[in-house]
Amino acid sequence: MDVRPLRNLANLTSLGLRNNAVRNLSPLSNSNIVTLDVRNNGIISIGGVAKMKSLRSLDAAYNGIYDVTPIAKLTDLTSLKLQGNPITDFSPLAALGKLTFKIYNNANICDAERKWLLDARMVSRDDYDFYGDMNFGPVYAQAASARRVSRLGRRATRSP
Repeated sequence: MDVRPLRNLANLTSLGLRNNAVRNLSPLSNSNIVTLDVRNNGIISIGGVAKMKSLRSLDAAYNGIYDVTPIAKLTDLTSLKLQGNPITDFSPLAALGKLTFKIYNNANICDAERKWLLDARMVSRDDYDFYGDMNFGPVYAQAASARRVSRLGRRATRSP
C-alpha cells in the first residue's frame, strides 16, 4: 500500500494500517501522527518514523524490522510494540525514558497481555498463574474456558 496520499493530512493524529502491505513509511515522516499502528505489513526499514516527533505510540509488531536505531530518536514515545520482528539488538531503545508500555519480543507479549487481562478481570488469578507457568500466548478467553472444562472433566473422572 502506498501511503503517499496520506502525507498532506495535517490533522491526522491516529493512523491504523494493520495488515495493509505497507512497505515504506517515509512519506509520513513529517506528519503529526501521535498513534501509529503498522502491525503485520512486511516493513523492513522503520527509518521513516525517525522524524515523527509527535509520535507517542507505535505498534510495528510482526514485520521484518531488524534495526531499531531510528526509533531511538522518538524521545517522547510512551508505547512501543515490536514483537515478531527479527531484531537482535534492542540497546538503541535504552534511552527511551518515557516508555510506560513496551513489548520487544514474544516472551514479554505473553506477560504483558496476561497482566492486562488479569487487571481487566478477564482471567482469574489461577488461570493467570497457570498460563504464565505454561508460557501460553494471548488466546486466553478460549484457553481459560478449556482449562475450566478440563478441570471439571478431571474431577468427574477421578475415583473416590
